[in-house]
Amino acid sequence: MKKGAYTQRLHTMRQSKDFLIASHRGSVGINIPDNTLQSFDIALHDGADIIEMDVAMTTDGELVVFHDTMEPRLLHTQKNVQQMSLEELMTYELYNLNNVSTGIKVLRLSEAFAHLKNRCMINLDRCFAHPDAEGEKWERIFALVKKMDMADQILFKSPDDDKYVDFFERQSTPWMFMPMITRMEQVEKFIDGNINTVAVEVKFHTEDSPLADEMFYKKLQNNGCYVWGNALDLGKQYQLSAGHDDTAALGGNPDFGWGWFARKGFDIVQSDWILAMVTYYVQQGYHVK
Repeated sequence: MKKGAYTQRLHTMRQSKDFLIASHRGSVGINIPDNTLQSFDIALHDGADIIEMDVAMTTDGELVVFHDTMEPRLLHTQKNVQQMSLEELMTYELYNLNNVSTGIKVLRLSEAFAHLKNRCMINLDRCFAHPDAEGEKWERIFALVKKMDMADQILFKSPDDDKYVDFFERQSTPWMFMPMITRMEQVEKFIDGNINTVAVEVKFHTEDSPLADEMFYKKLQNNGCYVWGNALDLGKQYQLSAGHDDTAALGGNPDFGWGWFARKGFDIVQSDWILAMVTYYVQQGYHVK
């Protein structure tokens, strides 16, 4: 495996700005559901460099852009999309925040790729989530990326479990990879081995966590790894960045919510509020556009 392969697009983008902005499932609104072409286009218009999206696989092996477990909210069904055929899935429409049908169908991954080809970086989440055919799902995703010649746009990620160290070390193709690190002891396994780790997503509950240390970030960067931080607020049971998040920023303290990531030296910041975040950073003199 050739570490450092496929990275020129990402490096060129990073070198052109103070840091990059990632959009979580696109920019979502009252009638714009997440993980749709509409949400992706709005996010790019608002200033996102990276689109994060979720991948599910139907029972007949079709890849779709959907966060499984979100079916009750988005499809008004308790059935998991990964337990449906594509034909069954296409009988559903996505619902908006007012619980009214939008008329929008779940997006196929091939359609998303075609729409975003050469427009941005794409971070694929949930590739690892499947009830019984994890390897098949990965292989189908890899095959689609190769078919569409988009390996330099796709950043894969997974939890920080040892099985993903083994899985990506076995790959003959040097896919760009980012582990979601929650345990400091897992970091070296992902960056010192035979994996094309181009970034590390850190998640921590408190500012005294070693995963929130600037010197740790500099060490990662010196090892050729970008540092990805989350300004997402996913609810009280989740704490991704010690309270530095979109809610704090939009609630009146953007310096605490968003400015903190810039001061700490993050390379990539993920948000659900792209336009507001980009506007703030530009007003503060950061080069993010």
